[in-house]
Amino acid sequence: MSERVSTTVQNVFPLSDFQGRDPNPLPPIPSQACTKAEVDHDKSYTKYERIALGLAHYHAELHAYTQSIADPDSNSIQKKPIVLQIAKMYDIPESTLRRHIKNPASRSVAEANKDKQILSVEEEKVLVERLLFLDDFNIPADKSLFFDLAHKLLHQRDPKRMIGKDWFYSFLARHPECRYLTVKSISTNRANAVNYNALNDFSIKLQYTTDKYKIIPKNTYNMDETGFILGMGDKVKRICRNIRKDSVYKEFKNGESCSVVECISTDGFTVTPLVIFKGCNHIAAWFKNAKLESYWYGHSPKGYNNCVLCLEYLQNIFEPETSNRSNGEWRLLIFDCFESHLQLEIIEFYLDNKTIPLCLPSHTSHVLQPLDVGVFSPLKKYYRQEISKLRSPITKNNFPNLLALARQKAFSVSNIQSGFRASGIYPYNPTVVLNTLT
Repeated sequence: MSERVSTTVQNVFPLSDFQGRDPNPLPPIPSQACTKAEVDHDKSYTKYERIALGLAHYHAELHAYTQSIADPDSNSIQKKPIVLQIAKMYDIPESTLRRHIKNPASRSVAEANKDKQILSVEEEKVLVERLLFLDDFNIPADKSLFFDLAHKLLHQRDPKRMIGKDWFYSFLARHPECRYLTVKSISTNRANAVNYNALNDFSIKLQYTTDKYKIIPKNTYNMDETGFILGMGDKVKRICRNIRKDSVYKEFKNGESCSVVECISTDGFTVTPLVIFKGCNHIAAWFKNAKLESYWYGHSPKGYNNCVLCLEYLQNIFEPETSNRSNGEWRLLIFDCFESHLQLEIIEFYLDNKTIPLCLPSHTSHVLQPLDVGVFSPLKKYYRQEISKLRSPITKNNFPNLLALARQKAFSVSNIQSGFRASGIYPYNPTVVLNTLT
C-alpha cells in the first residue's frame, strides 16, 4: 500500500515557468472525484496532522459542492460536506473541526506572516500546480516526491534550509485542492480492474492531451518493459516412441531473468531497445567473442528496470532518437506506471524536453498498452522458436542475437499499428476497448 498526494479539484500544471513552454494555463481535465471510501487513515497521525487533514477534506468537499451548484450543465449536485462525518473519519472532536472551519484568524495570521513562510505564496502556488499536473496524468506524487519538489523550489532561494515533516500537513490545510489519500494495491485479477470509469477517464485525458498540445500521430509513443528467462521455452511438439510415458525433453536453460525496454510509435517506428541483465556490475566476459546487436545494455541486481536505468534510457536513447522526428513539437509518451516515474529527475526530464507523460490506469495494460496488445505476444513466440532451433545453452553472450531474430519478425509495422489500433489510441477510438466490457 502506497500513499499519494491526489486531487479533488482538477487542474493542470501551466508550463509557463519552463522556458519555451505554452504560456496559457490549461483548462481542467474531467475526472471522477475521490470518495470517502478511498480514504484509509493512518492512526499514527498526530492530532495536529488529523485536524489539518480534516480541514483540507472539508474545504475540498465544499469546493466541489459549490462548483456543482454553480455549473448549470452539471448532471449531478455534489453532496454538501457533513462536519460530523469528516470529524469521525479523522478521529477528531466535531467541535474542534467546526472551530477551525469558522475561525478565519489562522488564515489571517498566515497571510500576515507570509514573509516568514518556508515557501512564498508564489512558490507554494507553483508546487500546487506541479502536484496537480502529475495527478492529471495519473502519476500522483508520494510524500517523498512532494518533498523533493518543495526542496527544489526552496533551494533555488535558500540552498541550506530544510523543510520539516509537519510542514507537509500545514501545506495541505492551506491548499484544500490537494488531498493526501492512501492508494490501495489491487489484489483482484486484472480483468476486474478494467471498468468503464477507468477506461473512459483515460480516453478523455488522451484526447485532451493530443488536442491541447497538437500532438501529431507519429509523436505518440508507447514504452514498456518485458521479461525473459534465458533459455526458457514453451510446450512444443516432438516425435517420440509410442511407448514413451513422459513428455519431457532436454532444454538448455539457466533460469536467470533479464528484461528488455521497448518503445514504439504509431507509424511503426521503433526506438533502440535497452537490454537489462541481472548483475551488480558490468562484466566484460558476458560478451566475450559475441557478435552483439547495436542495442543498449544495462544491469541491475534483479535484471529489471529501475530509476537509474529509466532516466538513462530516456536521456540517452528516447530523447536523441525521437527529437529529430518531432521537429520541436510536443511528444506524448504512454506507459504503464511504476515507481521509477515518481523521481524528481525523471519528472524534470519530461518538462524540459517537451514530453507529456501519460500513465495507464492500474492493471489495464493488457487492453490499453499497444506493446502488450500487438507486439510482445508474437515477440515471445518467435523467441521460443529461435530457442528450439538452438543446440547450445542460452547465455548473456548469445541472448541479444536470439532477441534480434525474434524482433525482426515481431516488430513489424503491421503488428505495431495493430497494437495502437486495438487499444483505441490511434486511430482514436475508445469504443474499441469499452465494447469489450459489454
